[in-house]
Amino acid sequence: LHAIIVPSMFRLGLTGGIASGKSRAAQYLRDIGVTVLDADLLGHRAYQPGTTACKQIIDQFGPSVVSSSTGGIDRAALGKIVFGSSAHMKSLTDIVWPEIKRIAQEEIQNAESRTKGSRDPKERIIVLEAAVLVEAGWDSMMDRTWTFQVPPLVARSRVMSRNNLPEEEADRRIAAQLTNEERAKHADLIIDTNRDPSQTQAAVLEAWKALEDETRGKL
Repeated sequence: LHAIIVPSMFRLGLTGGIASGKSRAAQYLRDIGVTVLDADLLGHRAYQPGTTACKQIIDQFGPSVVSSSTGGIDRAALGKIVFGSSAHMKSLTDIVWPEIKRIAQEEIQNAESRTKGSRDPKERIIVLEAAVLVEAGWDSMMDRTWTFQVPPLVARSRVMSRNNLPEEEADRRIAAQLTNEERAKHADLIIDTNRDPSQTQAAVLEAWKALEDETRGKL
């Protein structure tokens, strides 16, 4: 979908639904020395006391979401309010998603400064792993997007096993996300992880090698 544009720091987005294998793929890249930002961990920073997002969340949802031990957001208490309410969830994401984007951009700028002058693609390509990359609109700041997917029935089986959930709850979580087809419309590369992990790893590393070769000398 995207032609190579000579960026200051090449940005690769990894996304996929629940149990799609995107986090394992991200780890494969970390293992070879690539910098990978985890949007979930960036989100945790947005909940810390004193942040703009923390103040906005308290204003929106009240003092019951404040952690008595840290002064930040009690994510479990917040979850009880927003899960099951699309209106409350939208109110939360309207606050948190822009903050995560800001933090991600800050981390990318830090990496740019840290690796300036390097010609090593492992230093000049930075990865953002985010389940909601498309929903949040963060794919618009990526140079490439890789989407990981499995058939819904495989995702259900993985979620039930991994999270010890009944079938109905697994289906509810899957249904709450974009479909594989919807994500595919935004993808430059689709990797199916419904196979042996070693085969998925090989596919990820092959795609990475192709990206290295394509960007070498252009970063």
